[in-house]
Amino acid sequence: MKNKQDPVALEDSEYPSWLWGILAQQKTGKGQTEADGDLFSKSKKQRRVAAKKLRKQELLHPESLVPKVPIYEQSIDLPGGDGTVAGALEAVRVREELRKAMRGKRRGGIKEDNFLRAMR
Repeated sequence: MKNKQDPVALEDSEYPSWLWGILAQQKTGKGQTEADGDLFSKSKKQRRVAAKKLRKQELLHPESLVPKVPIYEQSIDLPGGDGTVAGALEAVRVREELRKAMRGKRRGGIKEDNFLRAMR
């Protein structure tokens, strides 16, 4: 600025702690760090980095990549309660969760059917 003093740097302890981590995260053009990668990127390098990261994750945590089966497609017995209040509340919670999941699935099917009928 004209006719003003130069800014004075503060002590390191006077700056917020998050400020020191900004330069460590070398960002690429779209705000994504280079180490993340992207499986669906146009860049072959980004796809390769993402595939390598996924393989490493599979080796470290194989149970985390097991596909999740929706509750309405599982063949499990619903709890009936064990005679206690806590058991009855747990049974109600599980049944309510199943009811909501099944309702969401039915509503999705109805919406899809209505959309396809409108396309005719």
